[in-house]
Amino acid sequence: MLPLWILSHTDAPKTVIAGLVLLNTVLIVLLQVRVSRGADTAPGAARASRRGALLIALFCLVLPISGVTRGPLTVVVLVAAATLLILAELIESAGSWGLTATLPPAAQRGAYVGAFRLGKQMQYLVAPAALTALGVSTGGWGWLPTAAIFVLIGVAVVPVVAWAERTPRLGAEAPEPIGTRVP
Repeated sequence: MLPLWILSHTDAPKTVIAGLVLLNTVLIVLLQVRVSRGADTAPGAARASRRGALLIALFCLVLPISGVTRGPLTVVVLVAAATLLILAELIESAGSWGLTATLPPAAQRGAYVGAFRLGKQMQYLVAPAALTALGVSTGGWGWLPTAAIFVLIGVAVVPVVAWAERTPRLGAEAPEPIGTRVP
C-alpha cells in the first residue's frame, strides 16, 4: 500500500521505496526488543497495543501530506510516515504477543491463540484491499476515516483488556468461593 501511494500520489523517485525498505529492516533490527519492553503483562500489552494503534493513526494523517509536497520535502515526509508506521507495527506486534501470552488460561492457550491468529489472518486478507481502497484510491481523503478507526481501536483496547482480565474465560478453572473451604 505504501509503495502504491508513493508511485501514484507523490513526486518522489521510485528509489525511495527501496530506501524505506532498508529503513524498515534497520529499525526492526535495532528496536524490536526495546519497544517490546513492558508488554509482558496484560495491562502492559494493552498499553502497547494502544500506542501502536495511535501511531498508525498518526501515520494515516502524515502520509497524505506527501501527496501535496514537492521535491526533497516529499522524501522527508515519506521517511517520517514510514518511521511512524514501522514503530507502530513493532509496538502493536509486541502488544499482540503480550496479550496472547497473558490473557488465555494456560490449559486453553492453544485454542485462544488459534482463534486470535484466525482473526489476524482475516486482517491480512482484508487490510491491503481496504487500505488501498480507502487511502490510495480516494486520492488521500480516505486516510482520515482510517485514522479515526485506529484512534477508536486505540482508545478501546485498554478498557477491553481490563474487562477481559476480570471476566472468567472459557476453559479457566473457576475460583473457589470464599468461605467454602473445609479445614
